[in-house]
Amino acid sequence: MRYLLVMQHLNPMRQKFYMPLGLPYINGAMRSKGFDVEAINLQYVEGDPIEALKECIIKKKIDAVLCGGLTTQYGMIKEIFDAAKSVNPEIITIGGGGGFSSEPILFSEMTGVDFAVIGEGEVTNCELAYALDHGGSVDGILGLVRKTDSGYVYSGERPYIRNLDSVAFPSYEGL
Repeated sequence: MRYLLVMQHLNPMRQKFYMPLGLPYINGAMRSKGFDVEAINLQYVEGDPIEALKECIIKKKIDAVLCGGLTTQYGMIKEIFDAAKSVNPEIITIGGGGGFSSEPILFSEMTGVDFAVIGEGEVTNCELAYALDHGGSVDGILGLVRKTDSGYVYSGERPYIRNLDSVAFPSYEGL
């Protein structure tokens, strides 16, 4: 599977931009485990960011889109996931960040994602990607919300990462 990490366009005026660290950490973790990862920073694309996202999904044959943010960024997050589904209704959408972690079920319902990673995502995202790549079950993955026919189900909290040296360095590749 091909995964696309999306850095949303946080500053539409394209003034000074400070990249949040969460996405580069996920980027580093997934790349260190050998997953097929692409990334796009919508802050720096030419023209309409949503059209650039759609073009990227098509051109790079993306199977899953990952994006996240805070509750105040809900509209933009939803727009990104809706755009991905408009290009390919079968694309897998994976949310993360403070918005999802603050209200796992509600924020997942509001954005309509297939999965949401709750809390620290370095391990959870890699476990989810492994299951998706190999057709495995996601039932035992802690820190994960998944969409089911009867609604969203939360697997429960994942313990914090105690050994920070076990976490891959952030990767800004593609961002």
